[in-house]
Amino acid sequence: MERIAAMLAQLSEYIVTEAVKKEELLQHCQENAAGNQTWMTQNVPVEMVLAPPQSAITQVESLVQRFGENGIYQAQNHQLQPAIDAVFANQGEHLDLGYLARQVNLSPPYLSRLLRIEFGEPFSRVYAKLKIYWGKELLTQSDLSVAEISDTLGFVEPSYFIRSFKKITGTTPLKWRQGQRP
Repeated sequence: MERIAAMLAQLSEYIVTEAVKKEELLQHCQENAAGNQTWMTQNVPVEMVLAPPQSAITQVESLVQRFGENGIYQAQNHQLQPAIDAVFANQGEHLDLGYLARQVNLSPPYLSRLLRIEFGEPFSRVYAKLKIYWGKELLTQSDLSVAEISDTLGFVEPSYFIRSFKKITGTTPLKWRQGQRP
């Protein structure tokens, strides 16, 4: 009975959230149609508008700064905490959305939506950036080869790690490591 009540509470919360979003979108569209362009920057912090765009890694570094005193990322939505904890606890594995959804007893599409709200972009991008962030840490703090780091982070092939690293940082892991050493 408690599980049904919890499920109904989650469903109700989802329906209300979606209804509010729809209402805001409708209101913004009506304002835009009336020629009022101020809605585009409404509810956006001034720092975000004036700040230069962040690189992918800088975005992940700011994400990592949202850790609590105990070193554990504190999700804004408490439902997500077990999934996020699983990601950080299993850095050496590739965790898919289905696995994470089972950790929090949600459907993969709903978990995907919640994670997008939490991080502001699709989880797949955040996860890729996080893996590269961990790769940067290993490149800096260890003498492991690129292939060993790739294995440590759960990449199937070192070449995929190198391509992902270059796509996100703009350079290869070896060049990045060389730039970090005195």
